[in-house]
Amino acid sequence: MKGEMVKEFRAQVIKEREVWAAKEKVQREKWEAERVQTIRANAYQQMEPTLQTLIDKNKEEVRKAVEECEKRTEMIRAQAVLEKRELQKQIDEIRYENERMIEKIKRNGQS
Repeated sequence: MKGEMVKEFRAQVIKEREVWAAKEKVQREKWEAERVQTIRANAYQQMEPTLQTLIDKNKEEVRKAVEECEKRTEMIRAQAVLEKRELQKQIDEIRYENERMIEKIKRNGQS
């Protein structure tokens, strides 16, 4: 009887240890998950100003690049207008010279 009680007590102790170990494992896993979540949240909060700075810097760089492209586009347009005017001036001069030559030829041919 005493031996049976000792065996039951030992079995009960083993069972309680297993239950305690299982509970401890669940609690440890829960704590680890919460700790990881906390670390991630803190890391994000710590990195957020740096990330925002990088985003703002990138936006500024893009704005400057767009401005530069717009300036270059305007310069190219202005250059194209000047070249078109110059070409038109040359065309007009050639036409004038052609008309003078035609008139000269007509006059020479009538003589």
